[in-house]
Amino acid sequence: MHDAKGGTALSITQAEDDQMVHHYNVDITDASTGASVVSSKALADFYFMPRPNTLAIPVTGAVEGVARVVAVDVYGNVSPAASLTFGK
Repeated sequence: MHDAKGGTALSITQAEDDQMVHHYNVDITDASTGASVVSSKALADFYFMPRPNTLAIPVTGAVEGVARVVAVDVYGNVSPAASLTFGK
């Protein structure tokens, strides 16, 4: 969970979908405070060819936490949530 600049980032491996993933709903909660650190939509960069294999979502302020990611296709269909617990 570290980006090239030494900061913290959540790396999302792009989903495969026959209806084209449009974006990801990303929610990250700080484990020590329960506060929401990130709650956003990340575009899947579907307009780039070839499409990037991964996306990096910057995370500020969380040392330990839980990330939850849901892929959403162009028709609004959602994937099962993928979760990751990270920390010390």
